[in-house]
Amino acid sequence: STGIVNLAKTISAIWPEIKINILQSKGQQNNIYNHTNPNIVLATNQLYFSKPEIYDLLIIYHIDDLLHTKKWDRDEIAYLAIKQLTDRAQNVILLTALPDNPVIKAIANKAGKALYINLLQERYIGSFPPVSPLLKLHYSSRDKVSLQLKASKLYKKYIEILDKVDIVPPHFVNKLSSKMYKIEIILKTGLTPIILKYLPNGWQIDIEPT
Repeated sequence: STGIVNLAKTISAIWPEIKINILQSKGQQNNIYNHTNPNIVLATNQLYFSKPEIYDLLIIYHIDDLLHTKKWDRDEIAYLAIKQLTDRAQNVILLTALPDNPVIKAIANKAGKALYINLLQERYIGSFPPVSPLLKLHYSSRDKVSLQLKASKLYKKYIEILDKVDIVPPHFVNKLSSKMYKIEIILKTGLTPIILKYLPNGWQIDIEPT
């Protein structure tokens, strides 16, 4: 929100007559930039939760952050997130360093159907949902080294006993906070008794259904 306020100040210095509205979460409302009929609206993800409006021009920046995650459904989530915003404007500018990314191209060319067909083909090849269930095991700790050791030990055990299951090696996912780490192991299978039998205490389970 600090960056948005600084951006508002810069715009106001250039165009003093422009009315600016900053969309922020409750408790963070800015009285200076809170016009009811603004010329410019500045927002982060609060735009998703605001009342639907059609803007003349929508400029979206930092969208590349959506395309750098390691989640298997990253492209689907990124496309839906960007599409929700672009549907709110007559004209859209995407600020990106990845113009050839399939998600960006699908948005620019209004080719969402073609993108989904390609994503489904990739999931059939890689055995991801909806073709195959996905089992995600994750553990959180402040001790990054200990976390890595726990995950490596469990990964080796599952490799040993689940010889026909495709297992993605342990990898760190988004930090929960500046002092908390989270590691994840992905198994391309459903939940079975043998998986539970060797799963130590403290591990959490997420199941992506078919």
